[in-house]
Amino acid sequence: MKSKNLALTNGIVGLVGGIILLFGGWFIAGGIVSDAATGSVSNTSGAAAFLNILKIAILALGIIEIKKRLISTGNIKVKPPELY
Repeated sequence: MKSKNLALTNGIVGLVGGIILLFGGWFIAGGIVSDAATGSVSNTSGAAAFLNILKIAILALGIIEIKKRLISTGNIKVKPPELY
């Protein structure tokens, strides 16, 4: 993936993910209220799973972006894999 596309993807996911995570507490609270009304735990579990997947996606894109930036500036030397 080219650096420009990766930066754009990272920015979009970071912005949207950050906004959603700001309201994450309200999503969980809404799931708890809904679960109390229906007597199940599916809404809270679904909201928590969604927020955790979103956190992992943002973390992974951040790590990839940092690694690309360090490699492109020459701060990290990457050896090509040896073929046997």
